[in-house]
Parts: sequence; C-alpha cells; structure tokens
Amino acid sequence: MALRCSFFFIPCMLLLSSLAAAAEAATITDGELLSSMIGVQGLIYCKQGSKLTPLQGAVARVTCETADEYGYEGEDVTVLSQATDAKGYFLATL
Repeated sequence: MALRCSFFFIPCMLLLSSLAAAAEAATITDGELLSSMIGVQGLIYCKQGSKLTPLQGAVARVTCETADEYGYEGEDVTVLSQATDAKGYFLATL
C-alpha cells in the first residue's frame, strides 16, 4: 500500500525585534542591506485526507523578487531554510 502525501505549507512573516531597535539606533543609508534582520518562519505539514502531520526534515525554499533603483524587476533571490524540526517548524533568515 503506497502512502499518498500532499504537502501543506503555512508561512508566516517574521520581523525580528532587532529591526525596530536598529531603526531607532541608526538611520539606514542607501545600499545598506537588512538581510540579517528579516526572517520567514512557518510550518510544513503532510496532509493525508483531513489529517495534518508535521513533516520532520523538510526544507523550505523562500524566493523573493527584487527590483533595481528604477523599479525594474531584477533577479530573484532564493534562500533555503534549515531542515524542519519534529513539529515541522522552520525559520529562514533573509
């Protein structure tokens, strides 16, 4: 009997508290990156019928679109998360 599993992904945007502290402490100049202060967290589940089971060891791919200074679309940036824990939780910092 084959096990059928469809993946169910629940993303949540996470703005770390250090972002607010950094904004108050210093002004951000043009070209300065905030990549270490923003993250994406979520849960990855395996859905079997109406039952959701956390998927341990899965990796989430987060892709962000970029734009240049004139507003034209640039290359996409892709980040892979660490493997999910036993509860299906992941955190990917951008």
